[in-house]
Amino acid sequence: MPDRLLGPWQFQSGGVVASDVRLARGAGAVFDAVGRLIRPSQDCSVSYGYALNLNEVVSLTGAGYRERIICRVDPGWMPGLEGVHSYSRVGEWESIDGGFVL
Repeated sequence: MPDRLLGPWQFQSGGVVASDVRLARGAGAVFDAVGRLIRPSQDCSVSYGYALNLNEVVSLTGAGYRERIICRVDPGWMPGLEGVHSYSRVGEWESIDGGFVL
């Protein structure tokens, strides 16, 4: 397996990242956070883009891909917010978007 996020890449049998509707849909690019790889994902179990998960990638080895949720953002943190769609991070800048019912 690569020791860098940018590769070189190799096929890994059984390399499913996620198949659960609460974790599978990507919600932004994988990023490095002080040596930890973080994969943002959407929880679409209630509705499309309902909540946001930040998942730490804990294994990229021959044993298979594994991750664990380290943070969850539900829409209840802001009045009227119906969903938390995606997260992006570049340097010191962060962006999060969500949806409101009009």
